[in-house]
Amino acid sequence: MSADRRRLRVMFICSVSPFPKTVGKTLMTGGICEYLRDSPQVEALKLMSFEPVPPGFGVTAEVLPKPGALRKTLNILLYSFLLRVKGLQESFYWSRQAKRKISSSIVEFDPDVVIYDTIRTGQFLSSTHPKIRHVLYMDDLFSVRYERILAASREFGDVSRDALGNFAGKLPAPFMALFERMGWLRSALLMTERRLITASETACPSQFDKCLLISSAEAEILRQRTGARNIMHIPPRIERSAAPAQRTWKGAPDFVFLGALNLAHNAFGIEHFLADQFESILRRIPNLRLFVVGRGASDKLVRLAARYPLHVEIMGFVEDVDSVLLRCCAMLSPLLFGSGIKIKAIDALRCGVPLISTAEGVEGVTFEWTEGIRVVKTLAEFPCAMLDLIDLETNTRAGKANLEAFQKFYSNAAVDEAYRSAFLDFQ
Repeated sequence: MSADRRRLRVMFICSVSPFPKTVGKTLMTGGICEYLRDSPQVEALKLMSFEPVPPGFGVTAEVLPKPGALRKTLNILLYSFLLRVKGLQESFYWSRQAKRKISSSIVEFDPDVVIYDTIRTGQFLSSTHPKIRHVLYMDDLFSVRYERILAASREFGDVSRDALGNFAGKLPAPFMALFERMGWLRSALLMTERRLITASETACPSQFDKCLLISSAEAEILRQRTGARNIMHIPPRIERSAAPAQRTWKGAPDFVFLGALNLAHNAFGIEHFLADQFESILRRIPNLRLFVVGRGASDKLVRLAARYPLHVEIMGFVEDVDSVLLRCCAMLSPLLFGSGIKIKAIDALRCGVPLISTAEGVEGVTFEWTEGIRVVKTLAEFPCAMLDLIDLETNTRAGKANLEAFQKFYSNAAVDEAYRSAFLDFQ
């Protein structure tokens, strides 16, 4: 660290615990937290979270009070439906007690930088000492996510059942039962939330010193929408302390799909792939095996996989994802819509495993041109790309190219420089 660069006091306010890093959301917030914890430029880190942080991760969190069920309902009725000033996910977290606790902690801790995890905690921003810099980590543009789910529903039928993703687990069970059962209710709520969240997102660049998104494409969307220039994109920090083991793939046509299956784009992508493409692919690759990794498989996906018991295995959540990736020919990402960056694509780079994907599956991923990522225009092009990568020599070159791309764009050395600029540099 430069001798003339003062060490900073940083506060990080999270909507969920950043640890353990088991899904895309916590991979990002956990990576940010680890960077701040270990940075020589940070004198002290204070973490505040609406969930307790388990022991063993080198950080502790001051837990923020959550609104109760009645307060959440009143928030939604008042702020989302009557006044229309907060998105549903903002109303779900709003609490005057949390607001007061955050404000008092800022006074007590006296930070140089306050980082907010998405608009769910960004709504607690308040006037502070002018020396404090406020940074909003926005994750994805939720407005874009909801618009694309609504568009996909119009094109492909009902794909909105899993629209809320991991957030669904935090909502009351009676509400989720209605949401899953009534298509008209899902569409109405998604359209309402899209309008409300669009307004919240559009206001953010004028309220915060910096707004950060994972996807470079979505950062540009927000710049175009607002005209603001304090909008940046940051990559995920997912390099492990130890390099991945050597690949154990020996030439078998074994492929893997990786992703949380309770997210609409993942669920629909793999279900549509199995329903509409898998039979024709088997005619060309009769000994094909596909491993589907991720929690939350729907009954429909289980039924589709059951048609091909010798060829498709639903593995559920796998603690050691690398062990599956390293024994496979390639990763498949047949997504037809989505938003944000797909961390599974970067996992393929990290492990040196070739990737076959639609454009939607690699949106926002920085890789320039690499032989290891085959971007197809339609699902019908998957078989040719899969057959090509079964060749051992071709596959080896593709895997090596992906490893090189990861080191260039997503190694900790590359990411840490981006994080320093985003979170700690205000000159």
